[in-house]
Amino acid sequence: MPKIAIVRNASNVPFYVTTPSKSDTLVKGTLTKAQTWSYSNESVSIADFSSLITPGGYQLIIPGVGQTIPFQINQHVHLNLAIGSLKGYYYQRASTALLPAQAGTWARAIGHPDTVVLVHSSAATLQRPAGTIISCLEAGTMPATIISISSTRAFQRIPFSRHMNGSLNSAIS
Repeated sequence: MPKIAIVRNASNVPFYVTTPSKSDTLVKGTLTKAQTWSYSNESVSIADFSSLITPGGYQLIIPGVGQTIPFQINQHVHLNLAIGSLKGYYYQRASTALLPAQAGTWARAIGHPDTVVLVHSSAATLQRPAGTIISCLEAGTMPATIISISSTRAFQRIPFSRHMNGSLNSAIS
């Protein structure tokens, strides 16, 4: 798994990955030549420390530029974040009841069905004036949620089933 840091406004300078106490230097390297990142129009370089595979706490130091806060290298380091995101999608549902077995304190009856969307004045057009009722698929609300959930799993490559005892219930509760 690649391990990199994107560094602004520095190029071809040394970097070090140390223990959080800075007592041991585990990786020494040089930032890549700076390039312009098209998304922000910033000059950025890459510190590649992919050779570091031992689980533990580390800190990236670039003399004259700065240092990171301590970070972790572990298997499934983003698991709690991914499960928290999944819980967020679950608790924000309105068209399905949240059952006590999964939602505990936040259990509630079904909210409003996700079958219609009211066009807000900030999204109104001549073809869709404010107050118009349209389907949720026409508004594009459901696909965004589906894409986000799929992206969370695909991009993180976290084997959720292994951490949820085979059920969504154990991740939600």
